[in-house]
Amino acid sequence: MATASISAFKAALLTRLQARPGLAGVQVTWGWPPGDLEPEWIMLGDVDGTQAAAALGAQRREEEYFLDVTISVVRDMADDPRETADRAFALAAEVEDELRGDASLGGVVREAQVIADGLVEPADGNQREARIPMRIRARKRI
Repeated sequence: MATASISAFKAALLTRLQARPGLAGVQVTWGWPPGDLEPEWIMLGDVDGTQAAAALGAQRREEEYFLDVTISVVRDMADDPRETADRAFALAAEVEDELRGDASLGGVVREAQVIADGLVEPADGNQREARIPMRIRARKRI
């Protein structure tokens, strides 16, 4: 997929999320966050996708791919687990709102939308975490 738009899509989404006022103070990264993790972070992770013929005349291709996004909020074990989960979902809503506001990310893709999320709540006795694995589907004609 030499002409894939994956890199441009991740870059555009990263830039937009880092600029969102609702994500001020949240570590938003391309790939695994470097160094010590912040108490709140969003990672734009792995991508998998496909290309298929879209039109014969110009040999156009339809590209579809899926971006894995991880959202994490960590709090002390004494904190309320629901507040931790609610905060993680508030961060997830920021990602979704960004895509709802401009599903093409300024024309980088034809459309992108959140298609799946969940909630994982690991704890180690000292800290609890609310982690949301999110999946975004993007499409582009190339």
